[in-house]
Amino acid sequence: MRTVAVAITIVLAAVVSPKMRAKPDSGYTTVVLEYIGKTNRPISPIIISSSAEEAQWYRRKLFSDPISTLASVYIVKETTWKDVMDIPFPKADLKQPSADDGPITAPMLKLVRAKGHDFREATIGAEESVLILDKIKQRVAKYQLLVRRLSEVEGPMSYYLKQSR
Repeated sequence: MRTVAVAITIVLAAVVSPKMRAKPDSGYTTVVLEYIGKTNRPISPIIISSSAEEAQWYRRKLFSDPISTLASVYIVKETTWKDVMDIPFPKADLKQPSADDGPITAPMLKLVRAKGHDFREATIGAEESVLILDKIKQRVAKYQLLVRRLSEVEGPMSYYLKQSR
């Protein structure tokens, strides 16, 4: 009986131990940011990736012409990408507005996280969007054009938040 208990303990330790030590793999390689809301000029989507091929695939998959041609694609180095991956992004969609909710006045951010052809999408409000965009800007600081584009998306959201207070 004792031998059986020891054998079960060893088997359970062998099965459970590697799973407990394994780091959770977010593993996504592309982030797509799309501004949703009123603005005085168009704000084109931003695609940030560690893979040029995957970025182009998502450009075609998520956007039709002429928006796909206007989407800005930024390929960042692997070390920068790892810093971006450390940002805790929302994991699920928020409630989508319905016609009963009335007109939408608050800007939102559509955020897509992707790996290969598998992607997850979330729509987040202005306040959380500004926080996420700021964290991304800090991590991609050496890509000045990308930081400028992220600021263009962040600007109307920050303005809205200041006006609503």
